Amino acid sequence: MEILIIGKGSIGLRHAKIFKSLGHKISFFRSNNSKINRTKKFREFYHLGEIKNFFFHLIVIATPTSNHTKDLLKFHDFSDNFLIEKPLFIKKGDIKIFNKVSKKKNIFSGYMMRFDERILKIKKIITNKKILYANFIWDTAMMNWHKYENFYDSYTSKKNLAEV
Repeated sequence: MEILIIGKGSIGLRHAKIFKSLGHKISFFRSNNSKINRTKKFREFYHLGEIKNFFFHLIVIATPTSNHTKDLLKFHDFSDNFLIEKPLFIKKGDIKIFNKVSKKKNIFSGYMMRFDERILKIKKIITNKKILYANFIWDTAMMNWHKYENFYDSYTSKKNLAEV
């Protein structure tokens, strides 16, 4: 499978490592030609024109949350399958965009807390109810997320990048 990862931060690199270990061909799309995280292990693209003739089996959107909707719209012609890091979006207005795009594409989101007892209880409560919108806020201690990185450098610690 040929996979394009949008964003080459710690999460994008983690996805690349996992997919590469499964034998997939990985490329990155980056917003700039930065030397940060540059390796010869992966092909890198910097402009849409460079991928105009590609169609990827999967596109992973691993950019700051505030860019998810913009990135989905920007890259939706290059794949039918998307894995978007959590949360999918923050603004209510983005729901319409996701609904419109998801009718034609397969959109998945990583959320490993889905087996948490509290989440399962909420699911049980709302089963068979017509819910148009739900917003959950889950607070955790950021310094425990990735032991290998300084959480102050993470985009999620910067309010202007984590929300809109």
